[in-house]
Amino acid sequence: MDTTDRAADGARFREHPIARQPDIAIIDVGLKALSTEFGTADVVPPEGWCPERLTEEHDFLWQTDRGLLWPGNVVEVVPSHDCTTINLHGA
Repeated sequence: MDTTDRAADGARFREHPIARQPDIAIIDVGLKALSTEFGTADVVPPEGWCPERLTEEHDFLWQTDRGLLWPGNVVEVVPSHDCTTINLHGA
C-alpha cells in the first residue's frame, strides 16, 4: 500500500505545528497517537517541507525549500491502519 492508496481510501488527520525554528517544525502527533500495525503513518507536509523523523509523541519536519509553515498551519497525517487508530481516540 503506498501513500496515494492510503490518502484516497483512508482517514486523514489534521495536525498543527506546535513549534518552529528556522529549518525545522514540530507537529504534535507521534507513534503513540497512530497505529503502526501496517507501518508508520505518512505525513503529507506542505510544499517545501519533508518529514525528518517520527518519535513517540511528535513528528519533526525539515525545511527543504522556502515553503511557509507556522504554528496554526495544517499538516495532514495518514495512518497506516484506520481501524486501530480511530479506536485510540474518542469520537
